Amino acid sequence: AGLAPTFQSLRVNLSDSLKGRQSTLGGGSLLRGFLIGAQIALSFVLLFGAWLAVHTIQKMSGANPGFETRHVLFAQMYVRDKSAEQRSWPARRRMLTARLEALPGVQSVAYASRRLFDYRSLFEIQVPGQAARQAAMNWVSPNFFDTLGITIVSGRAFGAGDPSCGIGACPVVVSQKLAREFWPDADPLGKTFRDFQGNTLEVIGVARDVLTQRLDAPDDPVIYAKWNPNAGPEIHQPFVRFSGDEAVITRSFDP
Repeated sequence: AGLAPTFQSLRVNLSDSLKGRQSTLGGGSLLRGFLIGAQIALSFVLLFGAWLAVHTIQKMSGANPGFETRHVLFAQMYVRDKSAEQRSWPARRRMLTARLEALPGVQSVAYASRRLFDYRSLFEIQVPGQAARQAAMNWVSPNFFDTLGITIVSGRAFGAGDPSCGIGACPVVVSQKLAREFWPDADPLGKTFRDFQGNTLEVIGVARDVLTQRLDAPDDPVIYAKWNPNAGPEIHQPFVRFSGDEAVITRSFDP
């Protein structure tokens, strides 16, 4: 829009201008009017886009995702030789936990098979008397909910005496969304269902929904199962809850 008058001036007939005949001004004025209108319209579009971006950022800053977003760090682990790590994983896990807990400001260390913002694979589960449905699975350590600040709204979290999934009824904690969809008119505590491997799962607690994929809707139904500390390292990702300055603990962490 700013260059159009410049290009137009290059086409002006100086002889006609000196004689007072400027027949091209009418068309030029029409073009300038069109460009000014287009520039004003584009300015309104840009202003609306800027307002929408600021509004979205404010909404994200004030949104409650259902878990602690500050003072919690996630440590990604990479294992080269999984077969060797599998045999020595219990000892290595204890050593890793001790090293993390020894860092200044660390309050707790928890483990989970999935990070919060990872894409979650859905598996079919079967509730007695209902059609098969899908839910996400996450194997977590007993202190996972306390470390991430996820509230248990009903029932309880895992205890030290709860068995891992395998033989017999497996205690699980389910998300609020799963409880609402599967048992809308009943108390989910004590309910049983089967997972994709045929294990029997028994609900001992209901955890608050978390929002990791969208800010306006909770995640897909989630089943939290108690981890097996003797399993391989690929399903044990550590979460660290700390106090104080984040920069201090990240500098202290030695990968």
